[in-house]
Amino acid sequence: MLKINIKNKKEFKCVGNEVVNLIIEIVSKRKDEWFDRKKKKKLNQTNKEKREIEVFLNSLTPEYIEELVFLKPDKLRQNALNFASEKRSEALNDFIKSIFNATYKNHFLRRRFIEAIGLKTCPYCNRAYVYTIEDGEINPQIDHFYYKAKYPLFAVSLYNLIPACSVCNSAGAKGQRDTLLGDYSTHSPHETDDSEFRFNYKLLSPAIIKGTKRLTDSDVKILLDSKNDVYDKLFHITSLYEQHVDHIVDLLYKRKYVYNNETLEFLRRLTGKNLKRATLDRFIVGAYVEINNYHKRPLSKMYTEIAKEIKLIPK
Repeated sequence: MLKINIKNKKEFKCVGNEVVNLIIEIVSKRKDEWFDRKKKKKLNQTNKEKREIEVFLNSLTPEYIEELVFLKPDKLRQNALNFASEKRSEALNDFIKSIFNATYKNHFLRRRFIEAIGLKTCPYCNRAYVYTIEDGEINPQIDHFYYKAKYPLFAVSLYNLIPACSVCNSAGAKGQRDTLLGDYSTHSPHETDDSEFRFNYKLLSPAIIKGTKRLTDSDVKILLDSKNDVYDKLFHITSLYEQHVDHIVDLLYKRKYVYNNETLEFLRRLTGKNLKRATLDRFIVGAYVEINNYHKRPLSKMYTEIAKEIKLIPK
């Protein structure tokens, strides 16, 4: 729903470099352990599995590790497709997880990563903030767009890590659904477009339209024009936003009783050059109105598009 634009590219690069160095160190230790264990003949794998793991270990050069961490979205997708098509033993899959999934779980710099991206609300829904409470501390939620149980090689690929709210990152929404292959195949928020989803509304009662009945939540229906049905299916966007119809009612009341044309014109004359138009519009609407700032406050996209539709703010 919201496109991710990395705010601090220098810090993003620094986080990635630290991950690269960490994995290089881990891989070096694993190589030493592996070949030492092999000499002592304490391995449980078959000879074929041992050779398979050796080939993989030897492929993990510093250059390849750096490439994995910084794969851009299009390259990431292609590499994930290649990974999905390859046949591997369960032993190798477990070995890959022991390096990459374990690195993410135990060492990944989640807070610095989120701060580098600069995203405050969930790009999947724009309904909630990406921070939650874990063990008494405030920590960000991060979703693996290509989920790490099936695509462990990309568990610390930066463009595979999507800041998300606890709802969208739960089993009831995206969970471990496969966004690369099958019914839920789609593109990540790094590649999305603001125009894929548009909010509008519909008045359900003729009496409301005529102005002879007081407006209530049951008289308004939220409309979502979506060019990406998979996102709606994954994250239940339409169903969730139906719970926010009261926000639209508030906007309609604002427009009719508080900010009529005369009041809006007066405010714009009063503030003049002392206040940017976007700032004044934010005060009026109660949400950020610039596309690049939608992420700063929940529901900003819906607020802005409805506000423009009812001419509370200019289009």
